[in-house]
Amino acid sequence: METNSPIDPERKAKARRRPPARVVMTGIIYRMKTGCQWRAIPNEFGSGQTCHRRFQE
Repeated sequence: METNSPIDPERKAKARRRPPARVVMTGIIYRMKTGCQWRAIPNEFGSGQTCHRRFQE
């Protein structure tokens, strides 16, 4: 009996879809206007982590 074998070896991990650039850009602008922390950006703009990463690109 193997305990470390994957349940379905043929299954591949699904890639996450990238939020649209316009939505993330709006989040970045929101952050710059309000001065809030990146993690305080509302979820409608994507996660704060995503906005920060795209800001650094």
